[in-house]
Amino acid sequence: MSLFSSIRTIGSALGIRGSDVLEVGCSLGRTIYFETKRAAQIANVLAKRRELLPETKTRLSLIFPELDVGRIRYRTHCRLPANRFNQGGSVYAMTFGYTIYWRGAFDETNDADFVNFIHEVFHVDQVRRFGGERGFACEYGKGYLAGNGVLPSYIRNPTRYHRNPLEADAYSFEAKFQDERGRVAPELLP
Repeated sequence: MSLFSSIRTIGSALGIRGSDVLEVGCSLGRTIYFETKRAAQIANVLAKRRELLPETKTRLSLIFPELDVGRIRYRTHCRLPANRFNQGGSVYAMTFGYTIYWRGAFDETNDADFVNFIHEVFHVDQVRRFGGERGFACEYGKGYLAGNGVLPSYIRNPTRYHRNPLEADAYSFEAKFQDERGRVAPELLP
């Protein structure tokens, strides 16, 4: 059971509903975001921050014209807090601000890696649109509690994580570059 699930259960038992839940979601979102960011920074202190290739910046600029993609950095072969009990866990990347932590190797020229990277860059753009990391973390926490995001049909057995509107939007955006079964469609990429 996640911390958010526990809070939701306790909140229901105490009769906390509506706007109170949103405020709890915002506070929890910020706390969890910044503690998880700190854990990722500590666990990957030796992982080199890499700059995107010029070709990747150009491709991403076509997809995210409002975003300063030159600020994006990524680290590879990272230990991700979400996979803390299973290094080969299902989470392949985590994004904090303009830094993306990637679990394994990342090949910017590989279409499958690039489409997964688009999902993470979508989160970078959300950080920009919500006015920074604090705003993003607040909305992420509230979204996790609301859990009403609409997902592409290829996602089987979605969890509350998937139904967070911020995640659902990232998955839906990523789906623009995939076929109906969720496989990368290179002809849809810039």
